[in-house]
Amino acid sequence: AASIRTVQFRYTRWSEKIEENNEELYDHENDPEEHINLIEDKAYKNVLGEMRVMMELKRKSVIR
Repeated sequence: AASIRTVQFRYTRWSEKIEENNEELYDHENDPEEHINLIEDKAYKNVLGEMRVMMELKRKSVIR
């Protein structure tokens, strides 16, 4: 598993590729205890996209 964090959000992926049920997205401003996974919430679609891009950029910078 790997996670990436911004001030407000934490995104976790449980394998290298995006697959069904292997992602989590939490809003720490509104859910600091991480009870509500927002991965299916359409209101967070743009955030999810940004976090996925950030994850891939980080992975590529580490794996050379």
